[in-house]
Amino acid sequence: MKQITPLGSVLKEELQEAISDAYGVALSGVAAEAFGGCYTVTQLAAMVDLDRIINQAIALVSNN
Repeated sequence: MKQITPLGSVLKEELQEAISDAYGVALSGVAAEAFGGCYTVTQLAAMVDLDRIINQAIALVSNN
């Protein structure tokens, strides 16, 4: 099986941006649908760690 090489810095930055954008879209959807719309996007964002989500997603994609 071919080993995946570490992500280059430019690719990593692009991936971080894409994940962050997707996170924003997902958070908006969750705010509207989950918990009967009780929480705003800002309230939900305060409940999660965006940096941790981005780092974990990059680790999964880069096979680390």
